[in-house]
Amino acid sequence: MKAFTNSIIERYVHFSNYKLVINYNVLDKLINVIYRNKGTILDKVFVDKIIVHISLPTKAERIIREEFKMIDMTLIN
Repeated sequence: MKAFTNSIIERYVHFSNYKLVINYNVLDKLINVIYRNKGTILDKVFVDKIIVHISLPTKAERIIREEFKMIDMTLIN
């Protein structure tokens, strides 16, 4: 019982998965913004451009879209 009284209940945060296609020069800044918003990088594929699969709190999508207007961001849930 003591474990329940001393525990902290976190609020539920809905995460969505996205596929981003970015240029190489954007990667470092994008990684910082993702981690700052409690997101996770699931996969990176390096070809002509970088394809990044991320999991991000749904409310943080707006931040990514505003800060990186030129990237291709697709919801893949």
